[in-house]
Parts: sequence; structure tokens; C-alpha cells
Amino acid sequence: MRRDRTGGCGPNRHRSPTSGYRSALAGGPSWSARRLLSRRTTAAGRIWCALHHDEPHGWTNLGAHPSSTPGVPMSRSRSSRLVVAGALSVVLGSALLTGCGSSDDGGSDPSAGLTGDPITIGYVNTEGKGALSSPTYTEGVDRAVERVNEDGGIDGRPVVVKKCLTDGSPASSIACANGFVESGVVMVLNGLDAGFDAAAPVLVGARIPAFAALFPGPVAGAEPTFFQMTSPLAALAVPFSALAELEVEDVGFVAIDVPTVKQAYDGVVVPLAGSAGMKTSLITYDPAAVDFTSVVSTLKANGTEAAIFSGSEEQCSSFAKAATTLDYQGTVVMGTCTEFIDELGDDAAGLLTLGFLYPPEAADDAPANIQKDLEQYEDDVTGDGSDVYSLYGYASVIDVARVLETIDGEISPATVGTAFAGLRDFASFAGNTLTCADRPAAQGSACDTSLLVFRVLEDGTLETVGDGFTAPPSA
Repeated sequence: MRRDRTGGCGPNRHRSPTSGYRSALAGGPSWSARRLLSRRTTAAGRIWCALHHDEPHGWTNLGAHPSSTPGVPMSRSRSSRLVVAGALSVVLGSALLTGCGSSDDGGSDPSAGLTGDPITIGYVNTEGKGALSSPTYTEGVDRAVERVNEDGGIDGRPVVVKKCLTDGSPASSIACANGFVESGVVMVLNGLDAGFDAAAPVLVGARIPAFAALFPGPVAGAEPTFFQMTSPLAALAVPFSALAELEVEDVGFVAIDVPTVKQAYDGVVVPLAGSAGMKTSLITYDPAAVDFTSVVSTLKANGTEAAIFSGSEEQCSSFAKAATTLDYQGTVVMGTCTEFIDELGDDAAGLLTLGFLYPPEAADDAPANIQKDLEQYEDDVTGDGSDVYSLYGYASVIDVARVLETIDGEISPATVGTAFAGLRDFASFAGNTLTCADRPAAQGSACDTSLLVFRVLEDGTLETVGDGFTAPPSA
């Protein structure tokens, strides 16, 4: 029998059904996007753009590519692409976290009365220390593991999660990876561990596959034996497709004033705009800016039809406030920022934001199978621990379980990697269909390249722009 998550179980058992934005999930029509999608920067705002290999990806190439072999110097062409990736990380508003040490938080209790041999999965997340902590991601993971085991596990075998919580530093991530190797996990699930790139060579060397909603760096993002839901580059490319559908011809790209942004703008943004049939201009602002009046005034003076903003959550909110205060009439894409919805309230209506999964606020526009997924998520995850990160964590575990269920015979790192590498049109939880098989080199470890584009409505809910997931412009 499923426990009542609104009452006597879990860390939120003392909260009333109406306290906290996550408990709003129990309120039906009163939910708002600002309730679910606020608090801390979004996942895409903390990722680096994936670098791409020069040959097709496949699980059979495990360890064969130079990037997969520790100690092998990377080529000049790949090294130069790392520079572009670093620039794009700035464009996307990513921030690398630093710190020291790592902590192993043990593993989940298999329980649920299952008697089969446990299937152990490693889980790493930055939590509790350092500049960033994302405990709600773990909340989603925990609730999903309970759901999987309560529903019978994987052919009667319970799923056990061996957790390792980091402070975001490379050293702590490497320590976690070594622990996973020693524990014999069949795969690793990355939450929002900022130092995961440092752990990747350890896992690749041990032939252990990894999965994530989004990897935080270019090494994991380019690794052909890893798998992620979509490409970080999608957050930069998809807005041009959405604006093209709105018949926009002139776009202003607003980003911080640093040399790497100019490099990324010339090398990536201009070609993207050209492929969408648009002209574009770069408008920069001081990294410490809190007043965006001059930026918005420039957009208005130039008659720019639309703006794509890149920055931190705080900068996004400040820019959105300036755009509404000065009555900028163009279409505004706020990247993957979401806190502006809470900050602006009704004034956020009409602004666009991006998503990797359908949140409950967009359920009305979601396909029937995804509406069912969201109902399950809402049943299992409630209270102050429910936000966009808990949704990512929950969805990731359910996706992993669905993949494990396709394996006949032994479940090992090799068979798990093969199962992921063979996915075609896989129905992911609350997301798009994923195809990890025969990925072109340009996708890195991504099993999709599209994103959802949402328009904020006056009541705080979200409507999908277009017919579901939007693909990047064709070259």
C-alpha cells in the first residue's frame, strides 16, 4: 500500500497541506509556475556546453576514444572546442563551484518486502556544503526509488541507491567515483554534482555507464558511453526555432560583457540565427549589473523584435523587471530562468522560458501519457521538497527503472550500458522520446536535442509554445 506522502511520512510530515510552495501540488487549480519552478538556479543554468567527438557514438567504443582514456592528450581540434565550450558555459550563465572534501551518505533501504538480489545504483549530488546545495533533487530520487520498489522492483529485485554527496569540488566527485567502483554499482546517476567531469574518467575506466538529466561539464557531456536527456546547447539553440515560429526576424542577444561571450556569439549565436533566417545583435552588460534600464532602452531604440537573455536568476529577474517597467513590446526569452515568475507575479505574463520536462503547471498541454506521469509524481512528491529539481530526480530514476526492465538476464554495467545505447523512441518520464542509439557526434552524450518552450500566463501556469518539444534550427 502506498504511504500518504502528505501526512505521516518523510521529512515534511510536520508541514501543513498548505505550507510551502511544494505543498501547493496538493491544491489542484491553485498551483502556479512560480511555486514549482523557483528556488535556486535551474539545471541548465549550471551546465557547460557539450563538446563533440569526431566519430559516431556507441557502447562498443567504450574506452576506445581518446577522451575515454585517462592520460591521453586531446587533439588540437578538440582542445579548441573546449575553449568554445567554456565560452558557451558563460553564455548559458553557468558557474563552476569550488570546495573541498566529499561525504558518502550511504544508500537507500531496499525494503518493500522484495526478496531478490538488490540492484545497486550510484547517485552523486552536490548537497549540504559549498556554494550550491540541491537536496530536493535527492528528495525526488528517494521518492522514485520507493515507488519503483513498492511496485515490485525490477523483476522482484529491489533498487538500492548508494548515495555520495559532494561539495561540488572535483576532488569530492573523484572520491565518490572511486567509491562507486569499489561498491560494484551497475551505473551512476548524476544529480547536480558540479564536479562530475572529474569523476568521468574514473567511471569510464571502470566501464560504468552514467545517466543524468543534464551533465554539468563538457567531458561528461561528450562521453559516448554516458547518457543525458538533452544537449546543453539546446538552451541556446531552441529559442531561435521558437522565435522563427513567431515570425521574428530581428533578435537581440543579451549577455555579460566578457571576451568569451563575444567569441561564443560570433562562433555559435550568429550561425544559429542565420540558420533560422534571422539577423541578430549582441547587447552586453556588466557582470555586476543590477539595473538593466540601459539594456532595455537599447532594445527599444533599435526596434529589436525579440530578446534572448542570458544570466543568473537574479539578473534574469532584474532584466525582466526593467523590460516590463519600460514596456518593451518585443518577445522576451528568459533562457532557463524561472525565478522571475515569482518575482514579477502577474507582470511575468507573456515572457517565455525553457524546460526539459513538463511540470504540473503545463499539464494541460501535455500528452495523455505525460499527464499520467505527472499525476504519479504529484502523488509521490509533496511539500517543500517539490520543485523542478525534485521532478528531474524523480524522472531520472523512473527512466532508469524503465531501461533496466528491458534487460534480459544479468544486470551489470555492460548490459546497462548496452540497454541505454540501444534506446530508440524511448518514452521518458514527463519528457520527450529519447533515442540514444546511433547518436551523431554532434549530440555528445545527449539522447535528444529539443526543449520545451513555455509562455507564462497571468495565473502563473504555463502554456506550451508550438506543438510540444521544439527542435533547434536546421543547419
